[in-house]
Amino acid sequence: MRRVTENGYAAAAFLDYPWIDDLAESRFLAPPRTDDRRKARARALGRFLDAAANLFIDALSGPDQHGQYYQETNDVYQWAMGSVFEPVRHLFVNMTEAPSQIVVENNGLRPHPLGEPQIVVSKETNYRPVMPFNWRRPLPPQC
Repeated sequence: MRRVTENGYAAAAFLDYPWIDDLAESRFLAPPRTDDRRKARARALGRFLDAAANLFIDALSGPDQHGQYYQETNDVYQWAMGSVFEPVRHLFVNMTEAPSQIVVENNGLRPHPLGEPQIVVSKETNYRPVMPFNWRRPLPPQC
């Protein structure tokens, strides 16, 4: 609330938010989903979301001549594709081994340039995985 009031805003109402149910649902927590694990995961994910929101705000530039704020860009790091968040996403993927999707096109594989874990997808399969893929083993020759 301090940040809200310091910036000249006020809260009109507070809604009950079932944060444990929301932040520890099945897409964020695999079984067993005990109460203790649900509470711990909800707290950890809440801290992650808070940190991500703070990073987003920190990466704002401006205001410009029209009073608008915008995301700062990164044109130094060659794989950033203009975004300061691409290297952050890369770090997250490296830490978690979360897969990245790539598209098979023109009978060839377009790999991610940083060699991150990938799931092979195809237009022909409506961008669903072409095969089960474990990033720890190399792609079969037919890909």
